[in-house]
Parts: sequence; structure tokens; C-alpha cells
Amino acid sequence: MTTPLNLEVPQAKDPPPSRGGMSGLAFVLLLILLVVNVMRFFVAPPGTINTSRDSAGSGMPGAEQIKSVAIDLENKNISAEAADLWERYLEMANLTDYEAGNVRYRVAKLRQASGQNDKAFAQLALAEKMLGDSSPDLLQEIGIRRVECLRKLGRWAEVAREMADRATIGAEDNGASGQQVVAEIDGQKITVSEFDLLLSNQIEMAVSSRLGLSPEDQNALRRRAHEQFADPQFRQRELQRIVAMRVLAQEARERDLDKSAEFRDRLQAVADEILGQTLLFEESAKRGTVTDEDVERFYRANTDRYAQPAATFIGHILCESQQAANDVIRRINEGASFENIAKSESKDVNTKDKMGILPTPVSAEGEFVPMFGANAELHAAIRGGEASQILDKAYESPAGWHVIKVVSHRERIEQPLEEIRDQVYQDTLLARNREVQEQFIKELFETNRVELYPGAIGAGSQDSSTPVASGSGPSDGSDEDTSEETATP
Repeated sequence: MTTPLNLEVPQAKDPPPSRGGMSGLAFVLLLILLVVNVMRFFVAPPGTINTSRDSAGSGMPGAEQIKSVAIDLENKNISAEAADLWERYLEMANLTDYEAGNVRYRVAKLRQASGQNDKAFAQLALAEKMLGDSSPDLLQEIGIRRVECLRKLGRWAEVAREMADRATIGAEDNGASGQQVVAEIDGQKITVSEFDLLLSNQIEMAVSSRLGLSPEDQNALRRRAHEQFADPQFRQRELQRIVAMRVLAQEARERDLDKSAEFRDRLQAVADEILGQTLLFEESAKRGTVTDEDVERFYRANTDRYAQPAATFIGHILCESQQAANDVIRRINEGASFENIAKSESKDVNTKDKMGILPTPVSAEGEFVPMFGANAELHAAIRGGEASQILDKAYESPAGWHVIKVVSHRERIEQPLEEIRDQVYQDTLLARNREVQEQFIKELFETNRVELYPGAIGAGSQDSSTPVASGSGPSDGSDEDTSEETATP
């Protein structure tokens, strides 16, 4: 049986007989002690309350435990995870600026070791600020590592500015040169760092369009481009071009040209081109894998491409007239030195200090002779001459009259795959990318039921089932290598 709740207000009872007032006083004292203890809990300064029990009880490691694990990971070269723990340690430990600066430098080195150069640069910048002037040797090391990070990131323009900032004696703040204004358009400022970023973006677009390049080749391409961009005259021209295009675009918008149908059609065409190329790049990166067997097969199919063909190296002395050239031939036949005459009398400033030797050899195939073009008679005389022989007559070119010396003959040289594997790998990758792109486009043609009618534009009966991808490189070794050979005999 349930007992009903008693909702009546209890009536006060008569107090018990007083025992000298001691019970009331004891109650008051207990109440005061309780309030004091509660107040101590709320007003105690941070760090004065013992939290070791709470930390242990919650299962959360303390700062010293995290530090110990971070050192252990660091010793085992588990760099990224060690850096993460050191950063947690920084959040938990009560360190001076000098101590924190040293820890951040330690984190930066770990980030560099794990290839996280952007995060490493940030930690180096913080460490430098926190250390101040307290450790000159360490600050110098930080400066070296900052430049190294920028190089690894391919930020070559920023490398030059970083080194310039550090070379400035008495500079108030590193990076000040990056905030200098290089141009101003209607009140809008373009700083050095913004200008460098524009140039870097141009370089990245150019690099990304070159399929098949290894990371090392991409970085080398970036470096060469930034070296070109470092030229003051080039930078001045590029700045003028960028500012001119911005001013023109601003004026065009004021005239509402960006709203015209012609502009939108052209913009759509450019957008289609960019989107299409972006998709091709992504598909090539996904499918365009190359194995060692692919490289070896490509090399075997293109041995002529990688062989150094038979050729003849020649030297020449350029004279103003046929009579002068004949006189030089006579003097050499009488014992004069071809090399000495070339150095003192040749009109060719590019070869006179190189014993008159031309950098490009005469190929055994065909009739082409450097500086002369197709010349069957001269080609036959050079190929039929003996090493160190002076041809018995002078030959004319648009530059003047030439005394020709056959320096040496080179037989065909087969280059072993292992000596040129990197080059063959790049060529194989380019061929695979082209194959992948053409196959991908063909698949899209079939999916979208594309039909081409080349006869309607007078293109004959070309097979429309084999689309061509642009700019991907040769699919085999059939393309002629037109690069100019430079060698020494």
C-alpha cells in the first residue's frame, strides 16, 4: 500500500533548552570554514592546485610525459609525429620565450625532416621572434634553414628577397622589402611580394602544362624560370605588362565590355580549353604509370633515337674574301698553325678562341653542313677527308669565305640503357601520357556519340575514330629529334 505524500508545511517546533549557546556557535564556525575553503578553490592562482591526481585520473598525459614521448619518437626518426607532440608540449608547459623559441626551432627541424617545409618555415619564423638577440649563432642557423625551406617549396623569388632582407644591416623587420610598393593603380597598391606571387603563378602554370616531368625536373624548370625573372630589366618589363593589362581590363569593365556577347563567347572558349586540359592532366596522372618493363621495351623499339650517330667535327677560319682564304690555306700548307691563325685572324668571334672548332658536328647522313646548309660537295669533302686534314679549297657561305679543317671522325655510338635510363623514362612517360589522353578522348567520343564529318570541310576521309591529344609528346620513337647536338671531338 502506497503512503500518500505529506504536502503540509511543517510547523516550527519549540527550541530545545539552551546549553549555554555552544551548539549555535559551533554551527557558525563550521559554516565560516566551509565558505573559506570554497573561496580558496575559486581564487587560487593557476598552478597552485595540485592537479596531478586529476590528470592521472582522467587518463590524460601531462606535459613532461608528452615531452618524454616526443623525444623517443624523435630519436626513432618519426619526425612528423614527434613535431606534433612537441607542439602539444608547447601548449601545456609554462616556458619562457627563450625556452619556447628553442623548442620551436626543434619542431622546425623535425618538420623539415618530414618534408613539411611550409610548416617548418612558420616555426622558424616564430622561433626567431621569440629568441630575439639571445642566441646569434642559432639565429644564423635559422636564417639558413628559412632559405632552405623556400628553396624546397620552389619559391625562388622569395628566396632572393629573403636573402636580400637578411643582408640588409639594421633592418627593423625581416620581410620589409616584400611590403614595398612597386605599382599603384587608382589607389590600389601592388607590393613586391604580390608581384612575386603573380610571377610564381605564371611559372606554376607553365610547369603544370609540361606532362611527364619528374619532381626534380619540375623544380629545375622553376629555378631556371625564376633566375630569368630575377633579371631587373625582365622584371621591369613584366611589371609594365601586368599593370597595363590591369588598367586595360579596368577600362574595359567601365565600358561594359565584360557584358558583351563577344566577350562571353571568347571567355567560354578559353574556359573550355582550360577545363579540357585540366581533365586531361588529371587523367594522365591517374592512368599514366610506367614500369621498368615499359622503359626497357621503349628503349629497344627506339635504339636509333638514343644512339649517337656517326659524325665529323670540323674547324674553320672565316675570311673576308676568297683571296684571303686561299692565302690562309697556302700558309697552313707551308707549316703555319691552323689554330693560331684562327685565334688571331678569324672573323668568327664565336669560335676564334676555341681553335675555330664548330660546336655542331657534320652528320654522316644527309648533306647538311653547319653554317652552309645543304651542300653536297662540301659534305662529301668533309666526310671523305682524313683527321687533321685542311680541305684544299675555300668554301663560301653568307658570312664569307671559310678555310675548313677536318678535326676528327666519330663512329656511331650505342648508349647503354643504364646510362640514359632517366631520359628514356621521361620519353616513355610522355608517350604513355599521349596514349592515355587519346584513349580517354576516344572513350568520351563513344560515350557522347560523337560523329565527325571531315569531308564537309574538305579534309578528305580522315578516320574520325582516333582523336589526337595535344602537347603530350611522341608515342614512339618515330618523331625526328631536331635538337642541336653539342660536343667536343
